Amino acid sequence: MSFLCWLFECRISVSVADLFHHQCSWALISSCWLGLLFFCHVMTTQPTRQRLKFKDLPIGQRFFDPISAEYFVKQSDSMAAMVTGIGDGTVPDEFEADDVVGVDL
Repeated sequence: MSFLCWLFECRISVSVADLFHHQCSWALISSCWLGLLFFCHVMTTQPTRQRLKFKDLPIGQRFFDPISAEYFVKQSDSMAAMVTGIGDGTVPDEFEADDVVGVDL
């Protein structure tokens, strides 16, 4: 069973009516909330990135541009192609040599 299905089942079993009628255990309520907090933490945690200048990246390196919040692949000394979001890797975008970008570790 996936984690989201487990959370959904907890949500169903811990309804407001159950809380008022004391039909569910506090352990179940606590475990559902802890599971939800863990899920939210995992979904919002950013990958660890090393900060580099664009000029220091090798050609073909995938990197994150913090300005556009998208991933690119370096194609030349001044060009890179977006590979996430609406980019399919075919349209180049210009970068300055001193632009700071991130490489996922």
